[in-house]
Amino acid sequence: MTPRKYAAIMFLLFLLFWSSLAVGVSKYWFGAIPVIVFVVVPVAATVGWRTYTLHRRNGITSKDFLLDGFIWGSLVSLLYAVIQAFKLLGNDLKIEDEEIFSFAFLRFACLNLAPVVLTGGLLGVVHGWVAAVIRRFFDKPANQSHHSQP
Repeated sequence: MTPRKYAAIMFLLFLLFWSSLAVGVSKYWFGAIPVIVFVVVPVAATVGWRTYTLHRRNGITSKDFLLDGFIWGSLVSLLYAVIQAFKLLGNDLKIEDEEIFSFAFLRFACLNLAPVVLTGGLLGVVHGWVAAVIRRFFDKPANQSHHSQP
């Protein structure tokens, strides 16, 4: 199977799963539309791009998928968490005074950002594992059977 097909499968799986979850936890289904459009679709595109990039390489192992999932899951969740930190702390960060690493920000980073980043990384590992399983499933030779013959 081509890397584009793997990427399309992972993009659609990610999009369907997280969109369904967003609709499921919303009080009204149309309340999930902004989350799907502005969060789920860009992250699904990142998942598809990373899947495509990994499948193009030769000699890729399942460990590479897991590591890549952890790194990109952590980066995406870190980006989201930092944006939320800036929104929540607002004037306490004192950006004008160049005191961005104030005690308030460092406390917020230690108590809130680290768990979010680790959770994002673990979700990335799960998506990397799914990508590795899909690759293993579709890359089996057609004449390989489950029973070994002497």
